[in-house]
Amino acid sequence: MQIQQGSLAFPSFRDAGPQIAEQALNFVRPVRSVAALLAGFDVQFVDDDHHLHLLQIDLRARNVSGQSVEVTGEMGLRDRSGQWDDRYAGAVRYVLVGADAQEEILGGTLSFPSQAGNGPRAVNETVRFASEFQHATAGLTGFVTRFSNSDHHLLQLEVDLQSQIPAADQLQVSGIYGLRDSSGNWDDSYDGTIRYAGLGTVPQGEPASQIRTGRIDFAPQAGAGPREGTAAVSFSRPVGNCVAVLTGLFVGFDRNDHHFHRAIVEVEARKLSDRDVEVVARLGLRDLSGDWDDAYRGSVRFAVLGE
Repeated sequence: MQIQQGSLAFPSFRDAGPQIAEQALNFVRPVRSVAALLAGFDVQFVDDDHHLHLLQIDLRARNVSGQSVEVTGEMGLRDRSGQWDDRYAGAVRYVLVGADAQEEILGGTLSFPSQAGNGPRAVNETVRFASEFQHATAGLTGFVTRFSNSDHHLLQLEVDLQSQIPAADQLQVSGIYGLRDSSGNWDDSYDGTIRYAGLGTVPQGEPASQIRTGRIDFAPQAGAGPREGTAAVSFSRPVGNCVAVLTGLFVGFDRNDHHFHRAIVEVEARKLSDRDVEVVARLGLRDLSGDWDDAYRGSVRFAVLGE
């Protein structure tokens, strides 16, 4: 498995959406398949805060040649009024993963049709690899979250992937998705999609890339943002390079809903030794008024990939 990191900037923009940004990267040796995994995002309305109708973040990777890859990112943020008439901006951090000869990357999309009355909701599917693997997980490559019929204040947003290995050549992926304001009981229809890439390390009996997963929680707090949390991860064997990617996120205001101004969710891996890693997560949610004066909470789920 080969790993590179990058970021895409989306400048202040209005009157169309989502925005598109592209970047070209090169691996040191040819790869058989690629995926751009989400490592973080920072998205905001530029001039004000607004009700939330749609938030879209998406990453796609295309293998141009054996070693050359093009990464395309999309970001969109809007309320329901007008036609993308409110300025928005942001940035997306990603990890580009290239599968070597005996590794596999399989992409998928989990769809959540418009529905009200319950949440968060879950959708499951199973992907089958061509070979048996020692380790496998699924990372986020993008999501679309939307109130179906209107826009609303935001209370909480959850986009999460959970992975299980029912058989040596299978990965069961469960997507969990919820979006709501504070009124009623999930009474506003919402819809969306979660896009993911399933990663399988090299076949059993071979030296394998290593995968560790975890979660960092943020208790309700006001007065500062974005906040940082850390977790310790250890590998069973030395690794030369390691990166962290998002497998899920939960972000919400603590007691009341608010207009949406800015959301930040990021994760990164800091190598402490050849086996030990510190994972740092950053999370922030605010409206425009005050200075992070509304208590917010959340959690960041991650996978650390070591090669």
